Amino acid sequence: MLHAALALLLQVGSATPASPSVKVDATDKGFSVAAANDTDRDRILAAVDDALNPVRECWGDELRSHPKMHGTLLVIFTVLPDGSVSRPVVSQDEIKNRMLSDCVSRHLGEMHVPIEDQTIRSVLPIVFSNGVAPAKKGDAVDGDDKKKKPGHGKPEPKNSEEAIDQVLEAKRDYLYTCYTKALKKDPDIQGSLTMAFSVEENGTVRSGTISNSTIHSRDLEDCFVTRFKSIRFPPPDSGRLTLQRDFDFQPGVKPGKKGSTGKSDLKPDSK
Repeated sequence: MLHAALALLLQVGSATPASPSVKVDATDKGFSVAAANDTDRDRILAAVDDALNPVRECWGDELRSHPKMHGTLLVIFTVLPDGSVSRPVVSQDEIKNRMLSDCVSRHLGEMHVPIEDQTIRSVLPIVFSNGVAPAKKGDAVDGDDKKKKPGHGKPEPKNSEEAIDQVLEAKRDYLYTCYTKALKKDPDIQGSLTMAFSVEENGTVRSGTISNSTIHSRDLEDCFVTRFKSIRFPPPDSGRLTLQRDFDFQPGVKPGKKGSTGKSDLKPDSK
């Protein structure tokens, strides 16, 4: 009897090891689904959960090589009126694993959501847990036995392009005001534009022009350029940075960066 009671006590007191998992964190402050109602929101999340099944396989494969790896990917995509999905963009990546981010973009891009005649933009924090370490933001660990750098768990500084994209994401409402004004004159106006610009060593925009546009609205384009050039970015880590960013404009959807190219054309003076 004593041995049986002791065995039961050990079973109750032992914590069951958690399993690796991949899931959307709807409680994260970055989470956003611009759906008109809860039904459409739930349909999108259900489609995402199905699409994450093959991603979970990718995650398992990567964990075999990097068992300590964990963290969060912030993924942005738009459900189009025909139910297809624009190619998802990983805007923030704590894990820094290219194969994993490509796997996420590929499988989420193959989704078909049963929503017709709507355009719904979604920003989803997808948490990757290794079943051991908590997947906290700013505390990602790769598969190598690297010690954490000083900083009390703070995330390492991002590179120049990531920092610039982070500012653009924060300024979405500021830029979208131009489109809101244009919609009052023409409710059917929509399209996309490509902004070509250079960020100086002090973070200011030296030049900013629209290299391509399907908007066909001079007022909207002029407003967008003026506001864009007033934005102050973090100083590039390699001198002047020349970039291109694409923005979509559709009713009810704030402009989202759908693709980008960039290069640094000025290196710091060597001493």
